[in-house]
Amino acid sequence: MPLDEYSDAAFRTAREAIRSLTRAAACERGPDGIRALAVAPHAHSPGLDRWMRHNPEEGEQFIAGIPAGRVGDPVADIGRPVAWLCTAEASYLTGVTIPLDGGQSRWG
Repeated sequence: MPLDEYSDAAFRTAREAIRSLTRAAACERGPDGIRALAVAPHAHSPGLDRWMRHNPEEGEQFIAGIPAGRVGDPVADIGRPVAWLCTAEASYLTGVTIPLDGGQSRWG
């Protein structure tokens, strides 16, 4: 099979491995006061923006598949929530993957 047919499987495998590592690290290091969190972001990037400019029809379909109806802003939608995760207000949160993706992820 061509390599591109494996890319989705490889991505899903890596994503689940990171989620599992996050949970394991939280369990192992929690007694030491160390939290473990993973963030699954989806926001504008130069590559995504270029792809959307060159593929406007596919870009519209892509955005239509995001429940929030838009691609996230790197600062407002990703950066600010991640900064909050570093505060004492979020100190009880550990061992989870937080999808900052406008509802696009399907964790199944």
